Amino acid sequence: MHCDKDRPDKKHDKQSPGLDGVGDRITSLTLRAGAWLLMRRTNDVSDCFAVRLEPGDVYTMAGDSRWKWQHGIFLDTLPEPRSSSRISLVFRSIEEYPE
Repeated sequence: MHCDKDRPDKKHDKQSPGLDGVGDRITSLTLRAGAWLLMRRTNDVSDCFAVRLEPGDVYTMAGDSRWKWQHGIFLDTLPEPRSSSRISLVFRSIEEYPE
């Protein structure tokens, strides 16, 4: 499962609003091919669920879903290069840090 904390440029152990970039809200638009969105609670990996995303579907993560759950995207099959690859447009709210 992909987790933002596993990125090589991360220098901290877990996701947190103060360390993981600005903005609490992430919105994603799925295009070209469907996929499964898997969500699991970070402090209880047995608490999980999956949602089918079809082209044109939009989902938003904010608050607890952003900071207390991990998410992963699973494809049905590996696409051929430049054919039916899934495209995901991700939008993040931009806020300034308090001084």
